[in-house]
Amino acid sequence: MAPTITVITICKNAEMYIEGTIKSVLSQNYSYKEYIIIDGNSLDNTMAIINKYRESIDCIVSEPDKGISDAFNKGILRAKGELIGILNAGDYYIDENVLDKVADEYVSEYGIIQGMQVMKNYDTGFEYIFKPSTKYGHILSLVRFHPNHMSTFVNKNVYKNVGLYNLNYLVCMDIEFLYRCHRANVKVKTVDQNFVVFRHGGISENNDWRSYKEKNMIIKSDNGTLVELLICSIIIITKNIVKIVARHTIGMDFLRRCFYK
Repeated sequence: MAPTITVITICKNAEMYIEGTIKSVLSQNYSYKEYIIIDGNSLDNTMAIINKYRESIDCIVSEPDKGISDAFNKGILRAKGELIGILNAGDYYIDENVLDKVADEYVSEYGIIQGMQVMKNYDTGFEYIFKPSTKYGHILSLVRFHPNHMSTFVNKNVYKNVGLYNLNYLVCMDIEFLYRCHRANVKVKTVDQNFVVFRHGGISENNDWRSYKEKNMIIKSDNGTLVELLICSIIIITKNIVKIVARHTIGMDFLRRCFYK
């Protein structure tokens, strides 16, 4: 039987981007879908835009929250689907058949289905394909790789068994959650197809040092050794310095071309 797929969009003061994301979800051909929008009490025209599509959206919440993790959790707790995907304001599915592709890959023994993600700089037009990490148990997975969060669909039972997003994480909540999934031996299925176009400039990209702190928090929570913390610190600090220099010299697009196709 085809699974119901819930898509959650969280937003706050996103009047420039929210409509494109909504249209992307509503245009999906898949019949068994649910759409939830969690707004963080926006002060601009975000809610006016959302209300244009109210009849096609299954659940809309607009109220203050305690951050991104809290907004994610509000959506997850309201979700009725077997699979839950998150698509934030500003991002969109690569075509109208993404949810069909996810459903085709659905097997109950897999707790997570993850696909590829097109990363796009809308200011320059530069884009590249970002492949998700498939191993979260090694220290290098925390300092080098990242999950394709917008291209990841999680079985609702995983949230029941592993827990929701940790409110102590402001940037790396997705990495921390997937790291917990690894420790719980949740099976992950990786699909070699592009699911999402992701807009560069999100919170994690603009909070390098907060990201560094939170990755150290993950290692400590897993009883990481001082050696692991030191290795993590050296690699992340080096990466952050390189990024800072690149932003002021060669540009981030050039740097990304060195690492991604």
